[in-house]
Amino acid sequence: MFQQALPDYQIKVLSVDKPHMIIFAGPEADKKILLLKVDEHYHGCNSFAGFLERSYFCHDCNKGYSNEDYLHHPCKKIWCPSCKSNKCEDFKAAKERLPPGKYPTPTERCTACNRGSSPLGRLCETKYLPNHQKVLVLSLSLRCSALQEIRTNHS
Repeated sequence: MFQQALPDYQIKVLSVDKPHMIIFAGPEADKKILLLKVDEHYHGCNSFAGFLERSYFCHDCNKGYSNEDYLHHPCKKIWCPSCKSNKCEDFKAAKERLPPGKYPTPTERCTACNRGSSPLGRLCETKYLPNHQKVLVLSLSLRCSALQEIRTNHS
């Protein structure tokens, strides 16, 4: 009812009961009215991040997080799925061509490992390949050390 009276605002309501979750979100708008629901009462809130004791709150995926990186906040709206950067120009350009709520996804397999996702373009590729090689090396070394530990424990 209030949402209809305030069309230039998005009203979001967060439940204080655990697990904290958004129980109402009006249509997307630049201006937001944040409310906390406590029992049958609503209270204004300056920051969902502050209430959740986090450094940040993403209004796109409705999650609080403390580290601004892909591992702790893998929101599809801001992070390129290939190079894991929030500054990827190829991702931003591809996203602009899509309707709201849709995000670019790579359509080819990675030529380095034949798994995962390929870069979205030339600029993405310069970030993707070094990061991807680090992940592959780390993944293989972790896997090998885990296998080594299993072998030694069961010998």
